[in-house]
Order: sequence, then C-alpha cells, then structure tokens
Amino acid sequence: GNTLRRLVEAHLRYIPFENLSMHGCRDLSNNACDEPVIPLNLPLLYNKVLERNRGGCCFELNGLLGHYLLELGYPDVKL
Repeated sequence: GNTLRRLVEAHLRYIPFENLSMHGCRDLSNNACDEPVIPLNLPLLYNKVLERNRGGCCFELNGLLGHYLLELGYPDVKL
C-alpha cells in the first residue's frame, strides 16, 4: 500500500508530462528522427523518457510505470 503510493507519487513528481511529440516536436539529436510519434515499446519509452529526459504523454508515462510495477512484482497492472 504505502510503497505503491510512494512509487506513483515519485513518478508523478519527477517524470514530466509533455505532449510535444504528438505535435511533431521531436528531439532529433542522436539520429532519433525515425522514432515513432508515441513510442509504446519499452526500449523506446526508456530511451525517450529516462535516458533523454524528455517526459511523455499519458500513454507513454502510464506504459513505462506499468512495466516498472510489473518488474517489481505488482500483479495485473493496467494503467
């Protein structure tokens, strides 16, 4: 209970929401010009949000948090 609440609060506090990619504003550094507008697979999400500090839209952030919670052993995470 308390651990899950703290994980979700940290996710909301430290990973920003942004929807620039949906409007064609993508980070073209590191030859990333062929990235999808909204990457939904884990490697692309990880790269965009965590390695490049871009933030993401609801689909991206919820998907990334869902993968993380499943890896931590939380069952049936659907965000």
